[in-house]
Amino acid sequence: MSSIEPKISVIVPTYNRADMIGGCIEKILAQTMNDFEVIVVSDGATDNTKRIVKKYHDPKLLFFEKENGGQASARNLGINKSRGKYISLCDDDDRFYSDHLMTLSNILDNQKDVGLAYSDAIWIYKDKSREPEVKYSQDFDKKSLENYNYIIPQTAMFRKSCLKNTDLFNEAPGYRNGLEDWEFFLRLSDNYVFSHIKRVTTEYTVHDGNSFHAGSGYDYNRAFFLVRIQRFKYLISKFGPSIFDHVDHMYPFDLVHCYINNGKTEESLDVALKLYSLFKIYSQKSNCTPLTLPMILFPLGLSSYSAGYEDRAKIFFSNISKCPVYESIKPQLTGFVNQYASRIANTGLKALLANCF
Repeated sequence: MSSIEPKISVIVPTYNRADMIGGCIEKILAQTMNDFEVIVVSDGATDNTKRIVKKYHDPKLLFFEKENGGQASARNLGINKSRGKYISLCDDDDRFYSDHLMTLSNILDNQKDVGLAYSDAIWIYKDKSREPEVKYSQDFDKKSLENYNYIIPQTAMFRKSCLKNTDLFNEAPGYRNGLEDWEFFLRLSDNYVFSHIKRVTTEYTVHDGNSFHAGSGYDYNRAFFLVRIQRFKYLISKFGPSIFDHVDHMYPFDLVHCYINNGKTEESLDVALKLYSLFKIYSQKSNCTPLTLPMILFPLGLSSYSAGYEDRAKIFFSNISKCPVYESIKPQLTGFVNQYASRIANTGLKALLANCF
């Protein structure tokens, strides 16, 4: 190991993917720059991962083993072992293009106010079921990030110094092997500026082993719920009624619907009413986007219906058409309602929506 600290530490957690880890390492080592180290962390792998990694006799490559504890714990071990001033993330089934590290480090070198830089990834479908596509290419928007994650981990690079004000990846069981990246990015973005470069510099491999696939054993509804309730508590404690200045107009719907998806019907109604109460205070002091009130009334109707209060749900849905801006947003709102109705199986709710809209 060189005594000279590298500029970048690339953290690669891996678990039983001996058939993929070699290709990942080769793409990282083939970068156009040399000032980096690669830290591969085996998260309790039981296959021949170690033998594959040890085949690469490169002084930039470091290998550590630990008991199985999930992706977050493997990343955290790698970060704690790192020596670089910048941290780059890569999963064992993904691939860097040769200019990836140079592209992102240039942003951090030249924009001192930026804490994290990210690029785009092209999604490669291993079974050839779909053509390759860039699914996310969105400039940083904190309001949107509170609602969904559009930053793929392997496209991101951040300053290690940011960790002085931000804890590492959350190792709680609910985040194991998924969405711990979103939760981390949210906390990091509370304190630091993010910068997006609209350039594809990585490949994201889609295959049956991805955690979001059915049969993976990972409960994404539960994970989304954990992130959302944690962030909702944080946003309320920090901003109170001004929470609506820090989230997009879809946030009330997605938050409440997350409760419903997890079978927490009474809690969903409580949260919807809380949002409505906060909005009434907020609307007296601020200019609201046209969709904000309808997108609070809509989840109020959904949560009321789920909790067994169909008459109350009908009132909330009907009140949407009484909003002052209803006519101007009617096409957009109707499109959203129709799209939502097409995805739900409850025929009674579908009929209620059709009658109200």
